[in-house]
Amino acid sequence: MSLSSVSAILSTVGSKTTLSLVHKETAEVVQTLQLMPAQTGHRNFILSTWLKSYRPQARKDGIAEFYNRHEPAIAESRWQDCFVLSDEDGFAVYAWVCAYPGQLYHVYVIPELRHLGVARRLIEHVAGDGVICYARPWPGRPKSYRVNPYLLTPKETYASRIQADGKAEAPLHYVDH
Repeated sequence: MSLSSVSAILSTVGSKTTLSLVHKETAEVVQTLQLMPAQTGHRNFILSTWLKSYRPQARKDGIAEFYNRHEPAIAESRWQDCFVLSDEDGFAVYAWVCAYPGQLYHVYVIPELRHLGVARRLIEHVAGDGVICYARPWPGRPKSYRVNPYLLTPKETYASRIQADGKAEAPLHYVDH
């Protein structure tokens, strides 16, 4: 079966959130995956995909050296804040998102599940319907959006900065496309 005939449906029952891949014509559930907080066993996958997935764009943007120097610490400090889309055993990871209400840091979906709405469903569930602040420019973003690169500061460094100067919010950079 071609995955182009499949759509992603996210649902929550009690405290369990699942994403079902459903055949568009027959409504047959092809696979059900669960959304859960990242566990220690997911760390290496999250870190490697976090670092590899944006690297080509960093090269295009001319920030490859900066990215290679700083992004590993950022990913290491944030991976435990991620939610993973996993099989019932919690072993295999199909997608993950690092976000907070209204803020998107990073999202990753394995190539086989892209273009099915998986990333959109994860972002909506974890960050809410209206992401208002992005850590970096994203495809599919609204025409006018806010980019706050300080979201990509490692947590402990950013927390130290807040304590040191008493400011509660980093400056925002507005981008209008």
